[in-house]
Amino acid sequence: LGDIAKLRSVLAAAGADLAAPGVTVRDRYVFLNVQSIEAFFSGAFRAAEEATATLEAEANASPLDQLGPMLMGLRHALVSGDADAVRKWDERVNQTPTFVSRMRVNQLQYSAAARLACGDLDGAWSKASEVSSLMTPRSVGFSMSLSTKAMVLLARGENEGARATLERAVAAARELNGPAVLFPALQLLAVAEDRGDAHLYRLP
Repeated sequence: LGDIAKLRSVLAAAGADLAAPGVTVRDRYVFLNVQSIEAFFSGAFRAAEEATATLEAEANASPLDQLGPMLMGLRHALVSGDADAVRKWDERVNQTPTFVSRMRVNQLQYSAAARLACGDLDGAWSKASEVSSLMTPRSVGFSMSLSTKAMVLLARGENEGARATLERAVAAARELNGPAVLFPALQLLAVAEDRGDAHLYRLP
């Protein structure tokens, strides 16, 4: 909650600067992207969708920038449980080439989630494995790559393997002080432990 409060404070200050001279399309894109993420994590899905729609309407955005709204559209479809929309957005995402490793990782993570939502466990594992192949233990996204694999393991019923993977994800997120990747790892770990007979996970 403290991190969300800090993010809202930064967004408020940044929003006041958007009308200043010299603000670029990229500046506006980054602001709307973060605004959408804050709304999503706060449970304000309609606000997140509106920010995403504004992003997609940016006429001067680069192809790299446009990948962000596609990923957010896929995210909203996943949360809404709209299978047809999941397939539509996943197809658009996978038709969009990117040569930036960070964006490719995001692309693969969402594609893994989309395949899980559609019941394609083999496809989801393939995407999750590709995410892991792009990460190193010192990468910011290393924890999320482990969480992505754990989601597939949970869907397969491999709860112990998922729990072990998520314990690594939690440790990696804490080592790199990454709250944005720690939160989903902890949520998934709670699911894994709820399904098994492992001891309750306790924060130090």
